[in-house]
Amino acid sequence: MKKILLIISLFVSGYINAQTDGLTYQAVILNPNAIELPGEDYSNSILHDKNIIIRFSIINGLNDSVEYQEIQHTITDHYGMINLIIGKGIPTLGVFHQIFWNGQKKNLKVEIDINGEFKDLSIQEIVFTPYAYHREIIADGILNVNGPVNFYNSLTVDGTALFNDDLVVKGTTTLHKNLSVLNGFPT
Repeated sequence: MKKILLIISLFVSGYINAQTDGLTYQAVILNPNAIELPGEDYSNSILHDKNIIIRFSIINGLNDSVEYQEIQHTITDHYGMINLIIGKGIPTLGVFHQIFWNGQKKNLKVEIDINGEFKDLSIQEIVFTPYAYHREIIADGILNVNGPVNFYNSLTVDGTALFNDDLVVKGTTTLHKNLSVLNGFPT
């Protein structure tokens, strides 16, 4: 019975810990008023157990425009650490799910408010595209797909489409312009 409960709990925890709609962020917040003592481990160098506000901005790397911005209220732990998910805060500009992840450079600006005023913490390049947002990728070259492709919604082709093998269409097909068939039966 214990083994069955263990297996069920593993499946449930795997389901619960599936991908989130956001970017994970982790940092250790240092005390801006700490005293630096060479060779000494001064316990007040981290900002522990403190209420802070973090502001995240996702910036377009081409023109430095802010595409999305949010704030998150959090408390540092005993070690000065914070763990947040960007996209789960209070939006102040834009909508996280509408960020256009088009393969272009994006930067993450992080600001911190400890005493009523935001100060820059870091600006860094986002070096990956969240998996769930690949749906907006624009292919400007040759796209090779090895395996079946299913379209569950509309497909628009602006330009010439070349099929080197059989094309199977199930259901009603509407053509609004001419259809040319080479090496086959004319329609």
